[in-house]
Amino acid sequence: MEKKIQMLYSTDWITMIVFLVLFCLLLIYIAFNVLTLAPDLAVRGVIITSAALIISFGIASSTAVLIHLRKNQRQVYIEELLSYEEENHGTH
Repeated sequence: MEKKIQMLYSTDWITMIVFLVLFCLLLIYIAFNVLTLAPDLAVRGVIITSAALIISFGIASSTAVLIHLRKNQRQVYIEELLSYEEENHGTH
């Protein structure tokens, strides 16, 4: 059971990191493309500040989820594994 819990945790952790990196890269790409349309320095400042805040909030919320999963992985994944077992035994 512990091996399954660790595997689920590792999979979720890797998935969160991959999505976070993709989110940041996409937002940076969009921000640079929008910057080319900005008419003046003030608008560019707003775009850069907005992108930085969005990335910061994305990183903070993802970190909170990862910390929650690490602290509560046994409880979270045991419930998940038990529900899978119930589904499998109910269909046979």
